[in-house]
Amino acid sequence: MVQIVVHLPGDWPTDKLERLAKAETERGMQCIKEGKLKRIFRIVGQRANFSIWEADSPEELHGTLMSLPMHPYMDVSVFAIMKHTTTRPGKTHARLCRRFRWEFLCFKHWKEIG
Repeated sequence: MVQIVVHLPGDWPTDKLERLAKAETERGMQCIKEGKLKRIFRIVGQRANFSIWEADSPEELHGTLMSLPMHPYMDVSVFAIMKHTTTRPGKTHARLCRRFRWEFLCFKHWKEIG
């Protein structure tokens, strides 16, 4: 899992920000199509996200993250994750999803992160 917090300069012209945002979106979509970016969750009220990436090595993940157009303005934290042994899809999992109704708790695509 990767946490990304973006710190863009506040004095940039709107057109420069729009160009950078468009380039970032295009690269993100390319990462999704390549199977590198599996899930992304926005952190409410911030220009930040938690995301699940797949790479064959730390070097590959590093290269992919460095290829993002906003990388020079990012604080990136990487956490290796795995399925917890006490949390399995099923009735308990479905009850949690109904109770909290938060997509980040539901993990609809469980196999992608397993």
